[in-house]
Amino acid sequence: MASGILLLKLATISIAFFTLALVLFDGSWNAEGRMNRMICGICSLGSIFIAGLFAVLASMRISPYYDVTTTLRHLLEVWGVYSTGKHQLKKLRETWSHFRSSQENILLRILKENSHTAYGKEYKFSDIHTLEQFRQRHPVVTYEHYRKYIERAKEGETNVMTPQPPSSFVRTSGTTGHSKFIPLTNRLDLLKTMFGRCSASAFENCPGLGLLQKQFLFYVAPKITKAKSGANIESFLTLSRQQEDKLIPYTTPTAGYHISTLKEACYIHSLFALREPTIGVVFTFFIHYIESMMKLMERRWSDLVDDIAYGTIHDDIELDDGIRSALTTALGSGDPERARFLRGEFEKGMNNILKRVWPDFALVIGIDNTGSWQNIERKFAKGIPLLPFVYGSSEGIIGHALLTLDQRKGYSLLPHELVYEFIKFEDTDQKQPETYLADEVEIGQRYELVITQINGFYRYRMGDIIRVIGYEDGSKEAPIIEFQYRIGLMLNVRYEKLNQMDVKKTVKSCVGTWSGVKLVDYAVAESNLINEESPAYEKDEIMPYYLIFLELEPGERNEPISSDEKRMIDVKFRDVNSDYARLRREGSISQPRVHIVKPGTFDDLKTYILLHTDASANQYKVPRKMRTSGMLELMLNHIQV
Repeated sequence: MASGILLLKLATISIAFFTLALVLFDGSWNAEGRMNRMICGICSLGSIFIAGLFAVLASMRISPYYDVTTTLRHLLEVWGVYSTGKHQLKKLRETWSHFRSSQENILLRILKENSHTAYGKEYKFSDIHTLEQFRQRHPVVTYEHYRKYIERAKEGETNVMTPQPPSSFVRTSGTTGHSKFIPLTNRLDLLKTMFGRCSASAFENCPGLGLLQKQFLFYVAPKITKAKSGANIESFLTLSRQQEDKLIPYTTPTAGYHISTLKEACYIHSLFALREPTIGVVFTFFIHYIESMMKLMERRWSDLVDDIAYGTIHDDIELDDGIRSALTTALGSGDPERARFLRGEFEKGMNNILKRVWPDFALVIGIDNTGSWQNIERKFAKGIPLLPFVYGSSEGIIGHALLTLDQRKGYSLLPHELVYEFIKFEDTDQKQPETYLADEVEIGQRYELVITQINGFYRYRMGDIIRVIGYEDGSKEAPIIEFQYRIGLMLNVRYEKLNQMDVKKTVKSCVGTWSGVKLVDYAVAESNLINEESPAYEKDEIMPYYLIFLELEPGERNEPISSDEKRMIDVKFRDVNSDYARLRREGSISQPRVHIVKPGTFDDLKTYILLHTDASANQYKVPRKMRTSGMLELMLNHIQV
């Protein structure tokens, strides 16, 4: 109805311009009518433009809550982001055919820009003129190498790592230890580039997407503090207030992106998303937030529908007065018609609910670091493709997914933005291992990633293990990679080095054979994390072991998981890791303790981590390896009896 009124307004404006042109045309051929002729021409062009815009908009899916102004703002914003991203993708693809020269060009630009910094002078950047010289003169390093320089910049010293003072110190989530602080002078530019490429990729993958379709963005406002230098200490994915005028294509009003608590953000984003019928893209930094949203909808759809009907927000949603007022204003007097439709769909059950409430829903964009998309898609969004977004970290965007998961796995590298080097997997223990360039890696092999970027990190060991899975079409220089795991998450109670990929495959394959249950989530800890004061401490056990925590979705099964079923995990570990097998055979590692935890345990773990660490909700990733005694005690306290 509202979109029809919008088109009627545009048609009326067009007719008004045309009528005015006709009136002014009368008598415009005499000498005194020159001004009339000019105005007539302008009005005629205006009527043609408005009529053309009317014809274009008439074929588009338009939000029923839009007026002429918001429609045009949405159109201009989406078109601007898309066209910028399209240009970036074209530029990216051109670099693949001359990957190494692109790498040398970006390296020399980085060295030139930073040559007069304290760090650049120390390493004599002005004397380096080739990629090979750079690799010979600068060591391969970790974050600890940069810590003293970063502390100087945080204190306010200028020209330490970059000529411009950092505008942000991006705080990492600390999944492999304590948080790091990555100095960035161009965080907003990186975000703009990332969203641009993402937008262009979305339209490439789904040509039927409408420019005026609303998009859903899940976001929780992170905590921002200040360094002594005055720069923000924040997460990489923080949306700044400067970007708020660009949020119009998204379903949630601006005030909703100021909510800093996960429960409230989940409810508000769900509320405004369900209210909007034209959604084409669902976007979240991590897919597990869609899982949280679906759990909330399944449990509270009736409250959400009531709020849509009456223009209210449920009393148990705790919001600042200003945020609540702004969001309530945005809801207006309610939308009973939309609420009736939603109630009817929810009463039919949750099966494929997203496609039923959003008939034009075409694509999900997000990082599936928990492997949960398959279950979400099967239950709630059948047939909807997933675009895996980006592979990156606080140190930089490493790769971009250009195709949906059903078309191609893996990420394309960005040779005009970062310099890439690769350490062979078998050499990762060395302090100064030999590195290989992108055109020297082999398909199927695993490598540790090393990057050089514009913000002062050179030959930086990411700690990420990747696998090369192919090359870009028409190129033998541009590898396609997939992320495997982080070295810091490797399990190693002796020297077995059981990697997270093998842990994940083992847990999933073993639980997959257990009748009547499904795996919800898992995490692992090493026994040396257990305090002697803990009830779980085994004083008679002298050998180390793993603790494996499994949250299961109960099905038809009534009996508990048996000891023989739990033992399958130990057997499988022996199959995938020969050192583990030998150490178990020798008795140097004790058998793993497999614990089934209560439903909702991993939700409680998320709440605990967000309260006790610097991680923001947008950064949160399930810690596959427990790193603190507090996390471990929480898991131990949630074991099913």
